[in-house]
Amino acid sequence: MRRRAFFLPADRLVRIFVCKCHFIQGLLMKQLRIIFATMLTLLTLILPTVHPATAGDKETVEGEGYATIVDGHKDTAREKAINNALRRAVEEVVGVMVESQTLVRDFQLLNDRIYTQSSGYVQRYAVIAERWDGDSCWVKLRATVSLVKLEQGLDSLGVLAKQMGKPRIVMFMTEQNVDQSAPSCWWRGDNGVTGVAETVLTSRLQEKGFEFVDRRVVHAAIRESGNSAVAEVSLSNEAALKLMAGGEAEVVIIGRAHARQGAALAGTSIRSYQATVTARAVNADTGELLASTTGHAVAAHVNPEAGGAEALKKAADDASGQLIRQVTASWQKVVHGNRVVKLVVTGLAFSDVALLKTMLRERINRVDGIYDRSFSDGTVKLDLDVKTDSREIAGNLDNVRFKDGILKVTSVTANVIRLTITRG
Repeated sequence: MRRRAFFLPADRLVRIFVCKCHFIQGLLMKQLRIIFATMLTLLTLILPTVHPATAGDKETVEGEGYATIVDGHKDTAREKAINNALRRAVEEVVGVMVESQTLVRDFQLLNDRIYTQSSGYVQRYAVIAERWDGDSCWVKLRATVSLVKLEQGLDSLGVLAKQMGKPRIVMFMTEQNVDQSAPSCWWRGDNGVTGVAETVLTSRLQEKGFEFVDRRVVHAAIRESGNSAVAEVSLSNEAALKLMAGGEAEVVIIGRAHARQGAALAGTSIRSYQATVTARAVNADTGELLASTTGHAVAAHVNPEAGGAEALKKAADDASGQLIRQVTASWQKVVHGNRVVKLVVTGLAFSDVALLKTMLRERINRVDGIYDRSFSDGTVKLDLDVKTDSREIAGNLDNVRFKDGILKVTSVTANVIRLTITRG
């Protein structure tokens, strides 16, 4: 028996074909949307964060320049006059950033590496006046100088680090990666491992000329003091300074680094990881806040530990630039500006305080004021408002006779001088 051939009507075949095409097209569009969303998310995670320029990143100044017209070439003379004016503008900004002694000592270095490349530090300029006088050209311009680029140039020469006196730093940074149930910190003996964020911040600060106190010295001081603050993970400024007693640092950095896991990227095993790093720098002698900053970053990875570590690294990088700028600016004021030096003298009677203050005014140069803070058990605490550094003051007071005794300096830091009066 022969089978009969089965044929579908042509219009039905067309409808089936169209439906199949629509179904395939829908599948393709769905896959394309997943791929596009994944690529867009990855780009968002991978591309670096761009921060807009702020008023603090640049300085607008005016400069004047002259040039001689040679062989009638006025255009060449005008160009030279503009370059000279740009140099004057950059010199003016450098003069604000760098103390006068450094300008004199490192003039040739600044001339060779900064002033001769002035145009590279100028974001834009406008000629506001010009005059032709015989065979000379004079211009006056208003220039916007990039403080960030200029600071980088001065940093590369070591100029800022020299004049800052290279403050020594100790860092108390807790860190919790995605795979950790609680934050870890080195001062509690958590395997003694330095976290990702602390490693990055330490490296960036060292690149700028900052020095770090050997952690073994800090550990020894903590063990010797038996300070209960060692048990704390999240340290207050006061607790960190207590841990630092005897640690030989001028600046203490306290911070927290934390990474967390985000959602999986559409249709993949890749996940996003977000990290936040906060850090604040404190003057170890006075407790004064020198800097405070926060860095944020995201990363994408299939491995939680690696993804969290990458995000922490990028967040620490984000925080490091602002931290360094703030610490540099604050410490320059501490070292070279008008500041307060604390004087602690033991071994004298209350009736001797007035005589001590008179002697201090006679022996210390550039002292604007002496202020009583406290007196207890033969110890007086004074604040000196001075325009000089603590080591110079200590040198002027050490081994000086006071009544029937001798002043002896027992310790000196950037902001505190301790003396005792010895007799017999």
